Amino acid sequence: MLFLACLAGAVAAQQADVSAPAGLGRLGDSEPAYLGPDMNPSQGRIGIDVTVSDAGGHAVTGLGLADFNLLDEGQPVSLVSLAASADGPPPGDPPVSVILVIDDADLSRASLTEAESVVEEFLRSNGGQLKHTVTVYRVTSNKLYASIPYSQDGNAMANLIASGMGMRAVWKAAQLQVLRGPANEIEIYSSRLADSGLPHEDVRPVPLPIALKALGAIVIEQRREPGRKLLFWIGPGWRVDLKADKNIFETITEFATRLREARIELSIANKWLENAHSILADDQVRQYASGVRFAQDSNYDNLALQVLSTRTGGQTLTTSDVLIDAAQPDRNNIPRLIAEHIAQASHYYRLTFNPPQAANLDEYHRINVDLAPHGLTAHTTAGYYDEPVFYDQPVPASRQLSVAQLEEILARKWSDRAFSAGLAGLQMTERINTPRLEGWLKRMPGDRSRQALTALADSSVFLPPPPDDVLPTPAPDRAAQRAMLSHIAEFLVGQAPRLPNFYAQRTTVQFGEPMPKAGQTWKTAQPDRKLEYARTATEHIYFENGKETTSEEKVKARESPSEDMLQTSGTFGPILLLVLKAAAAPGGTLTWSHWEKAPSGPVAVFRYTSPPTTWTYDVGFCCLALDEGSFPFERHSPFHGEFAADPDTGHILRLTVIANLEPRLPLNNSDILVEYGPVEMGGQTYFCPVRSVSTSRQRRVWQLNEWDMSFKIYGPFKTVLNDVTFDRYHLFRSETTILPGFVPVPQAP
Repeated sequence: MLFLACLAGAVAAQQADVSAPAGLGRLGDSEPAYLGPDMNPSQGRIGIDVTVSDAGGHAVTGLGLADFNLLDEGQPVSLVSLAASADGPPPGDPPVSVILVIDDADLSRASLTEAESVVEEFLRSNGGQLKHTVTVYRVTSNKLYASIPYSQDGNAMANLIASGMGMRAVWKAAQLQVLRGPANEIEIYSSRLADSGLPHEDVRPVPLPIALKALGAIVIEQRREPGRKLLFWIGPGWRVDLKADKNIFETITEFATRLREARIELSIANKWLENAHSILADDQVRQYASGVRFAQDSNYDNLALQVLSTRTGGQTLTTSDVLIDAAQPDRNNIPRLIAEHIAQASHYYRLTFNPPQAANLDEYHRINVDLAPHGLTAHTTAGYYDEPVFYDQPVPASRQLSVAQLEEILARKWSDRAFSAGLAGLQMTERINTPRLEGWLKRMPGDRSRQALTALADSSVFLPPPPDDVLPTPAPDRAAQRAMLSHIAEFLVGQAPRLPNFYAQRTTVQFGEPMPKAGQTWKTAQPDRKLEYARTATEHIYFENGKETTSEEKVKARESPSEDMLQTSGTFGPILLLVLKAAAAPGGTLTWSHWEKAPSGPVAVFRYTSPPTTWTYDVGFCCLALDEGSFPFERHSPFHGEFAADPDTGHILRLTVIANLEPRLPLNNSDILVEYGPVEMGGQTYFCPVRSVSTSRQRRVWQLNEWDMSFKIYGPFKTVLNDVTFDRYHLFRSETTILPGFVPVPQAP
């Protein structure tokens, strides 16, 4: 009987639906992508910018890793990375940008005119040729305006401010009510809509001073851009409301988190006495800037402009008639003070580290940077709020089982619903192979239990087999191993090109975690994380003239399916050849593992790894937590796995491909299992895929609305799993039958 390898199509790839809208490109490591705040795989999860000054207030450069001792809650922390600036930004960082905010809401008309002249004078300095890119915001009593995006043409922006025309409206103040939830839920509800259809506790007003809310909106806009920003608030700030609010702690934690993500150092440029009662004394600033650990200790003083500035490592640049030096008036000039601070703060160090894994929401961590050279001072953020979501939170297992222990459970007589509920939360310690799973499925009382058992078994396919499935046969010598690999190579390379044109049916059953419910927080995983049935998709795969195509899917889904459809391409293609070539390439490895039982007899199992760079496995999902559009995430990843083969014929029966992903990516794993078997077509037997399992663990994209700004963040990880079967293989061919005669058709009247 002749066997041919059923290899067709493109190189193996696994991803969710990654078709980008028109005008939006794909992001991958071929052109470095900004994945969003604190998502650089080469850096730690938390990043801080540190400026160092000597006793005279001058910037200090040239320090190294040994000069920094970072303390998190008094405990030394190992730095993941440290980058230092010289004449420009540290390596990998874009140039520093400058933000000027005119506080029209808190200044009298006379003071506002003077504040505008301060900004105009700064912009027109050096003939209007700015060293750094600058953007200008204006806060009024009910609106927030912005100039053109970052520009170095100071004269153009000064003319814009002088004319008062042409600035972009970021938002107009309105009574909004806000619901926090996943990206596909409606976020904003007008107060005029009395009946939102949501529980009352899920909808709340946003009671913030207009200038404070404007600062929040600016932070959200700026967190979309990479790099360090120096923000100068031109004005005295807002009045501090001492009245506590039940949501004030959440607002405090949000400001701290978003300012850190946006990499904003907030400084104050103020010589006006409006709202003087809102100016806190130095001891009050130190008290409130130290951080709020518990909700009951919070009030609006923690959101005062001076406190936020101190928390970010900024300064207060101020002058008064008393301080003016007639001999050196420039030293008391606010535009000059702003320029001097920019020159100093443009020399900085970028430190990143991994925070400890948080057990509770909003765990405040105070940061201190001790410097080895004495007499130096570090200016940086005062602390951060650690959240459980910063790390993957695997599903806690109610019980871990071996295959033998699961067999005992399945031998009981339970109802369909009871079986389904009993299997939820279980985790396997050993692999459930396909023959065993097929036998168990026949004993299940209904669809619920069959789906639960399939999800449990598919989650185990990358685990080691039960001890009883591993044969005690000694490992073959190197010559015998080379002979087996030679059979496999001959089978794949020699016979695969003789494939006919054919098609097959692919049926994909997808499982996923439940959608979060309204009101659930992004800061930690939801309580219910069991895999549940989401949808079934059926399509035809066509292989014609060496090319693989698919038909339109027919999808049958439950009422509330999980939000993504995991798609796997190349499972039907030359994945076997890819694996063997990668393992044999320089830098790859191919080693013997063990003998294993199979229905057809003993099979040989080999382990392999691909080279770190030259052979890669394409993985990804949709989409990144970027506000500008739907950008798919793609990665070319090295991989490893194992394959089981018939030692006599070289037929590969099972293959796994496991991506070697870097830490801190929004994708935690992306793996594929493919099983092969004999398929008869047109009187011949071909060796083709008959089943596959693919799994992806990726970040949820969560959408929030704060300060009248809607933005995306990375939420907890979720698992998406596909159980795929291939069947109904058919050849493409035409048949002609010659009839011996015919009967003429009568002519129509």
